[in-house]
Amino acid sequence: MREEIEGGSRKFQYVQLPNEGQRYFCLQQSLYIAAWILYFQSDVFSPIERSPQKSWSFGSSIKWIRNYVGLLRWHTKSLIIFAINKYQWRRIGLILELPRYGQLCLSVHQGHKIFDLRRGVAIKVFDCEVHESVIQQEIELLQKVSCMDFSPSFVKWNIEERWYEEEFLNGPLDAAYDPVDSATLLKTFQGNVSEFLYQLILFQPPTTSNVRQYANSLIGGANIDRLLSRKSTVQYFDAINNFLNVMAARLEKEGECLIFLTFTHGDFVPANMVNTQHGLKIIDWEHAGSRSALFDFYSYFFYRSISRKVPVPDVVADIEQALSIFQAGLAENVPNVFKSVSQGLKVYRWIFFVEMIVRLLHREMSDKNLNVMNYILSYIAVFNEFEQLSIQSTRHDSYG
Repeated sequence: MREEIEGGSRKFQYVQLPNEGQRYFCLQQSLYIAAWILYFQSDVFSPIERSPQKSWSFGSSIKWIRNYVGLLRWHTKSLIIFAINKYQWRRIGLILELPRYGQLCLSVHQGHKIFDLRRGVAIKVFDCEVHESVIQQEIELLQKVSCMDFSPSFVKWNIEERWYEEEFLNGPLDAAYDPVDSATLLKTFQGNVSEFLYQLILFQPPTTSNVRQYANSLIGGANIDRLLSRKSTVQYFDAINNFLNVMAARLEKEGECLIFLTFTHGDFVPANMVNTQHGLKIIDWEHAGSRSALFDFYSYFFYRSISRKVPVPDVVADIEQALSIFQAGLAENVPNVFKSVSQGLKVYRWIFFVEMIVRLLHREMSDKNLNVMNYILSYIAVFNEFEQLSIQSTRHDSYG
């Protein structure tokens, strides 16, 4: 299919295939390349979540074969629909036009991310309603973090045309993305993840903040009352407001307690960690910024309960073991932060709860792809269960 020219700029057409989730395939690519992506690069961009087989048996082998045959049928159907669209036999699926070429793209926060596998780049194209100042801010942030050896290189950008390019990091997700036993998880954490956390904390000089004032500024900036002005969100107001009020009251009792704010990734979860030929790397830095010193640490573990359905008691146990590992490293790398964390562990946990809910509330205002409110309620449920288990553990230790 030929490229369309509008106002002197190229426009590439992408089609969203009915059974491919948020994946769009560029109609300017050949049928052979589309087939290669569907059949041989599926794990990189698959909209289907598949857990690995933990043990092999006759029954599990039959199940694997059935799943494999089902995937072949799935991708063959997608390829046929792609061909129908490419050769203009009939329009099936949503068509969108973007100013940059890649083999496929995904819907992301505030735009689309195009992947050009041939050049090894990922291109973010912003939605038209995103203000240029927001684009400028994100570009400056990614330029800043690209100097880290575990983040993608920043390639080029054009604010006027509303896009930027960064290195595409290809590889399977971190093993912790799937539910794994605690020993394997902690080995991964101790080997790579904890080192990333220390480097993030040292990336820029930590600052201190009064925890009560910091919490109040976060909650005030979230503008929770706006939930009451929309029918789609009014039902969530009481649960979110009550939870944040409880956390604010707990932090209020801590008086003039000071906490350290450090540089954080902001979405430090296994789904954003890729095993490449050059080691484990971290992607999706758009939410990086200054937060409490344990924000990324807690994000890594609580994510497993939210998105991977790991039972909260298992997460409690994993966090307890990982904290001892992490604090030992803090004592060596950043002793002032270590002292603060060791003396106010519950404070750092509670302020993380507030930061996470407020971050999701801000995202809800601009994210069209995720049902963020359901994520918020899931986090609140997990946080409440975690606190109950912590209280029970404390009582048991005191009686013991």
